[in-house]
Amino acid sequence: MGAARFGSTFYARMGIAMLLFILAGFGPYVMHRFENGVQASPVLVLHGVVFFIWICVFILQAHLVGAGNRALHMRLGAVSPVLAGLMIATSILLTVETFHTYNNNIPMLSREHFIILPLMDGILFTAYYTLAFVNRRRAEAHKHFMLLAAVMIMDPAFGRLGGTLGNPMIGIVLHFGLLVALVIHDRRKLGRVHMITKVALLVLTLRYAAFFLVGPSEGWAGFTAWLFG
Repeated sequence: MGAARFGSTFYARMGIAMLLFILAGFGPYVMHRFENGVQASPVLVLHGVVFFIWICVFILQAHLVGAGNRALHMRLGAVSPVLAGLMIATSILLTVETFHTYNNNIPMLSREHFIILPLMDGILFTAYYTLAFVNRRRAEAHKHFMLLAAVMIMDPAFGRLGGTLGNPMIGIVLHFGLLVALVIHDRRKLGRVHMITKVALLVLTLRYAAFFLVGPSEGWAGFTAWLFG
């Protein structure tokens, strides 16, 4: 596969890979809840539906660009703020609900420690999507930021997949693996690693550093008590 062909299909393939990871991560979880008659809250269901639609639209949009149908891609992109707004709104509602209903779901993590993950991911998704929208006329930057927005909402799927496989570190490896794939893409298509990719690697590293170092602290616990009342 030549560099041009690789570049035109890369984002669609990344979207498909993320969709498969979502199914692998959440499939056993959903089946377990269904078999045990555990009902999900309306907020969780709505967020899950919007989350699934977001990834599917990402794949469709990447496919349209790869197929040269930029006109339809731009028309669909014009309504993307609505879907992004739903993603952000349902993420906020679900984060608040999770904090107040958290019942030692992960034995080694308090609710104050755990909640740093959805909070950071929501902030980073919003930041990356906003940058993608602002840079929608700059193709390379736009594609990078849209992919990064999707990458930042993959943590729940990776976390559950790691739990299913018996090693939470698998989720972290997979999360960084998506960015490693972007590094490879950059080098093949651009001949260098894009600055956005370099910054994204740093941001993801800082995200996990904050989780391990800030999340367990008393200061963070106090902040979450104030934030969530």
